[in-house]
Amino acid sequence: MFGVIRIIPEYGGLSVTTQFMSCVMRAVVVRARLRHQPGSVDRVPRARPRRSSPCVAVRCENTDTPTPAPKVHFLGIGGAGISALAIIALSNGYRVSGSDMRDSDVLEVVRKKGATCFVGHDVRNVSGVEEEDAGPGKAEDDTSEERNKDKDATRNINTTIPDAVVVSSAVPSNNVEVRWARQHGIPVFTRSQWLARTTKGKTVIAVAGTHGKTTTSAMLATTLLDLNLDISAVIGGRVAQFPDSANAVGGKNKIFVIEADEYDGAFLGLTPSTAVLLNCEMDHPDIFRGVDDVVQLFKQFVGKVGVGGSVIANGDDANVRLICENKSNVITFGVGKENEYRAVDLTPNEHGGTSFTVTHFDTVITQVSITQPGEYQVRNALAAYIAASVTLETSTDSSTNPDTSALITTSLETHLGVARRMQLIGSCNVGQNNITCHVYDDYAHHPTAVAAVIEAAKQKHEGAEIIVLFQPHTFFRVSLMLGEFTKALRLADTVIVTQVFDARPEKDLKSDGRREFGEDIVNAIGKEKGFFAHSFDEAVERAVSEGRRDDMSLAKESNPEKQVVVLCLGAGAGFDAAEKVFQELRNE
Repeated sequence: MFGVIRIIPEYGGLSVTTQFMSCVMRAVVVRARLRHQPGSVDRVPRARPRRSSPCVAVRCENTDTPTPAPKVHFLGIGGAGISALAIIALSNGYRVSGSDMRDSDVLEVVRKKGATCFVGHDVRNVSGVEEEDAGPGKAEDDTSEERNKDKDATRNINTTIPDAVVVSSAVPSNNVEVRWARQHGIPVFTRSQWLARTTKGKTVIAVAGTHGKTTTSAMLATTLLDLNLDISAVIGGRVAQFPDSANAVGGKNKIFVIEADEYDGAFLGLTPSTAVLLNCEMDHPDIFRGVDDVVQLFKQFVGKVGVGGSVIANGDDANVRLICENKSNVITFGVGKENEYRAVDLTPNEHGGTSFTVTHFDTVITQVSITQPGEYQVRNALAAYIAASVTLETSTDSSTNPDTSALITTSLETHLGVARRMQLIGSCNVGQNNITCHVYDDYAHHPTAVAAVIEAAKQKHEGAEIIVLFQPHTFFRVSLMLGEFTKALRLADTVIVTQVFDARPEKDLKSDGRREFGEDIVNAIGKEKGFFAHSFDEAVERAVSEGRRDDMSLAKESNPEKQVVVLCLGAGAGFDAAEKVFQELRNE
């Protein structure tokens, strides 16, 4: 009746018969429920739990029409982590759809790769039918008004029900699409669960740490690609050297570079062959009670490294040393003398970055000259150098070129960086005195990262006036780290602080009507150099005004080149202050 059934390898997991019957039964159950008239949720019995593996694609020898490949729906597809997983799913042959609260450049990249993306959350995104026919699941928080302008056309594209749903940690559990999927027996995966499935059977290189994960994993991935390894990679930011400047790339090699996120223990689903541990300190106070909790979680992560694997650890970091104590497979790196690999003789170079020498047990290995400023970037590059070397030593698909060190060095020196990581938006001349103003965009939202970026700007533009426009990220972080933020931001000459970006529900703190947390930072810094902006537009306007002040740079004898640097720092969704500031300055 069905002919000879063939399985598409990417979707393996269950036996052919089991998976095919699962597909048939699931289709019957879901369509029967869609015919059920809307009513109370209790009237529709919940589906029997299914196997977590999506149905496999099958085809019959006696037909020219293949059964469609499995479909995965991603909630929060505009986010860094989820969009990367969507791109990998597309490269593995899945059909992909997804939704997000707002449109963005990231959504456009994922669309270009072949995904169907919706703006706003609506049961139709997963049900494929009109709301009145969708059955239980529609809720008052439906955001259908924010959907794509051509709603009918977009809805017609999404005519099939997904085989699985993957949910960002930023998406609440009562989301209408999540509820509909669960009520209709569609398996729902967290980001970490789906990542674990995606990387199963792969040679995983996981880059972890409180800071530097995105830059280091991007450096490593682009280096391995430059060495002709057809790897896969999931990065937390858009990489200039990836196709379409995306944040992920899917290859046929078993090597898989992952930016391993500690939030919610997401990286514990990985089994790395190599783990890179850049640093460890307190962050995410909404889930961690203190730094000891963070250390314990990273210990679990390091413990996931497979037999024969390696841990590449920053020996300059006290918490990292604590995490890796009593482990025998650790390779240490840093600038300190006790490390196995060291970066020594650090000097600013003509590119505005840093040149340094790599040594191994005090033997000189290579000279590296990166374009990124800041000592933290030296450690990132050193970690990427070691991880690439270890990967090439163990990979059966690697080149036999004996001078791999030189090839790695060249790749690091030509690395083009990651979006929103000390990204130069543009430079222009402003004011009657022809002052040069440089506008940068950076994701920094932790006190340590904020301080590091300001110091890096000072290295790259010696003597320049530094203006910081900062958007605090989450009330918990600002409340806990007010003193650290104050100390970091005081490194700048002028500080403009916006209202806090409420990334996750934090009602207990947000409802505290006694104060605005962003204004607390300004009060602590002092009104002589701090300014609180009550709106995004006010913050941009003030940054432009400060950037045009002729007297600023001229008043400093240490600024002979008359430079002003505007750093726009923040991790909030849609934070495009740098673009707006630069456009205003340029259009003077």
